[in-house]
Amino acid sequence: MLIEVEHWSGDGNRFIIVDNRKNEINNQWNMLLNKLCRRNNLSDAEGLLVLLEINKKNSICIYDFYNPDGSIGVMCGNGAKCAVRHAVLTENLSYNKIELILNDCSYKSKLLDNNRVALEFPLYKELRFIDDWTYVYVGSHHVIIDACYLVKSIDDFYQFDLIKFANEYLNLYRNKIGINNINLSLAYFINDQSNIYLRTYENGVFHETQACATGAISTAIAFWKKKYY
Repeated sequence: MLIEVEHWSGDGNRFIIVDNRKNEINNQWNMLLNKLCRRNNLSDAEGLLVLLEINKKNSICIYDFYNPDGSIGVMCGNGAKCAVRHAVLTENLSYNKIELILNDCSYKSKLLDNNRVALEFPLYKELRFIDDWTYVYVGSHHVIIDACYLVKSIDDFYQFDLIKFANEYLNLYRNKIGINNINLSLAYFINDQSNIYLRTYENGVFHETQACATGAISTAIAFWKKKYY
């Protein structure tokens, strides 16, 4: 089977996009994901976006998002921005008001003058402070860990073995929250700069990724609620 794919990047996250509006590939994505996301001459893709429908009259685009492990049903912020931009290029949708339906959830968006995508998120759907970490749900589940408990400097932060830490402690966080598909974000706050440095281990990818939009939003909410600002 030959499948035409597009390679996209959103703020560092890498995606494959497939136009399946003709429904030529029906319920076979789990079998195809491994081949589609593994790329010989490029870094592996961190997710698959499947275009299902575009309603040009009402500026609505419908996509499904799959993690490389086949899981579905979560929000991917950078993937969502790629989907909106892809829909605009595919059918020349109105820039000012675009409704994205991603995994059956609706999000308002628009294309800015510099071709960047603005996406409207709810502030948060759930927030819990547990011990020295925070759980935030903004469409994807995130555990935010303040790196000051683990490292002493920004250099230590970047040298910290996040993958090893996730493999050792992720089940602990899953059990405490009661949710399996959580992402783990390590955040280092520098007070005099008002900057937060972030690294994220993503569920479904099971590795550290180059970026994570929902992780960034969740981290900003967690630190804001803790009155760091």
